[in-house]
Amino acid sequence: MPKRKTIPTFNSEDEERKFWEQVDVADFLEGPADEIVLDLKKRRVIKIVVPVSPEVARQLKGLARKRGVSFQTLASEILSQGVKALSR
Repeated sequence: MPKRKTIPTFNSEDEERKFWEQVDVADFLEGPADEIVLDLKKRRVIKIVVPVSPEVARQLKGLARKRGVSFQTLASEILSQGVKALSR
C-alpha cells in the first residue's frame, strides 16, 4: 500500500478549503473512507468597504502576493486578528 500523504499546516480557513478542493481526500487516509463526511460549506461573510491609502493598498497587495493569497483574504485575516486582539 502506498505511503499516506501528509496534511500541511494552513494559515487560514480559505487556504485549507482551497487545498481540499484540489486533492483527493483518499490519498490522506489509511483505511476505508466509507464513514467520513466532509462539510466544506463556505462560511457566511458580509462584504464591507474600507477606504485605505494607496500606499497601504500597495503594501497589502505585496504582502498577499508573497503569501500566495488574494489581498482581500489577507485583509480579512488582518481584520479578524485585530478584532480578536482588541477584544482581549
